[in-house]
Amino acid sequence: MPARSESRRTEHRAPAASRGTPSPARIKSSLKTRAYRELKAMILDGRLRSGQKLGERELAAALDVSRTPVREALNLLAQEGLVGARPQRGHVVAAADARTAEDLADRARRAAGRAGPETGATGGAATARRRELASPAR
Repeated sequence: MPARSESRRTEHRAPAASRGTPSPARIKSSLKTRAYRELKAMILDGRLRSGQKLGERELAAALDVSRTPVREALNLLAQEGLVGARPQRGHVVAAADARTAEDLADRARRAAGRAGPETGATGGAATARRRELASPAR
């Protein structure tokens, strides 16, 4: 009679990531990250306007992902204050005030490695959007 350890053959497999195929959790995370980044860019450069309703189905189709990563990305943007969450109604792009616009500009400068307002960009859609958000409501 063989020893117990010899009778059971176990196959040791490398994790999915080391086999060249990303794991389902990693794929889901990367889709959420991609959706988050693209939606944030769309808000900051003005493609999505303040007060605009954000339909999960439409955004999912536009970003070529399922609704789940879009929903998760919208929840992250809601935590940042860029999107307002309305129970049972979905999400809308948040109306921003001057303080929010300056905060976004500071974050963008820090992310780009720049420190102060003297290094602000001279053009571009994102800059125009920050200026629009900073200007008093008419």
